Amino acid sequence: MRFPRATHRVLGSDSKEHLHVAFEKITRFMQVIRLKLHERKTVVFPAKRGMTFLGFRLYPGKVLAGKRCGKRFKARLKQMQKEYARGDIDLRGIKQVIASYNGHLAHGATKKLRSGILNGFPFVKASHE
Repeated sequence: MRFPRATHRVLGSDSKEHLHVAFEKITRFMQVIRLKLHERKTVVFPAKRGMTFLGFRLYPGKVLAGKRCGKRFKARLKQMQKEYARGDIDLRGIKQVIASYNGHLAHGATKKLRSGILNGFPFVKASHE
């Protein structure tokens, strides 16, 4: 059986030993169904280090936006500033993109990030004199 894409599974426990036992059981089961885990991508580590998942950095008790997500948001806003100045995009299109990013980022502790990014990108049309 072949799977077209990777799937992510996360196990949590207060006991490192418990995780290693679970890992061994999972590995044996995967062998039975003729699948195997990616050796370099399957790790046991302390939760306090955090992990990246769906554009967020997950830590015990908090969820932060990943660096790439904030960078992509800034880059997209910068691109839209230029498009708006040229008249290639209207405010409705800009609002849709911002709403999409806000919707995604709202799943984490990102209020400062969102307001900081948005305050740094005013949208002004170029004057045609």
